[in-house]
Amino acid sequence: MSDLRRRSGPRNEAAPTSYTIDTPIVSPAADSGELPFDEAARHRDGILALIADDPRNKAHVKAIVETIMDVVPPGGTLSSNRIRPYLPHWIRTQVIGPTFGMLRKRGAIELVGWEPSTSRNTHNKPVGLYRRTAR
Repeated sequence: MSDLRRRSGPRNEAAPTSYTIDTPIVSPAADSGELPFDEAARHRDGILALIADDPRNKAHVKAIVETIMDVVPPGGTLSSNRIRPYLPHWIRTQVIGPTFGMLRKRGAIELVGWEPSTSRNTHNKPVGLYRRTAR
């Protein structure tokens, strides 16, 4: 398995547009220890895509997507709070957010707001409230 490594590069080096397990984590602001917000968001999206696309998570992603399609009608609203009771007990909860991100990127759901998480270990942090599209 390849190691993910951190390297510094020129400050104007853009984040990769696609990620693989071999993509190094690049921090153009490594000198200051800070990452500009837009670049951090690109890295976050790439990392979340890696989680959703990881073959070890395939069954989890499939179960989450099937649950959404079964429970939420087109035009209906959903969040991790609202589908959690319907998910199989074996689901890795860490895969829920990346799966929502994948569905959003593909146009299957759209962000319409935020609500506090009802999961005990998240301390009421906001989670996305989405509308299922007709796809």
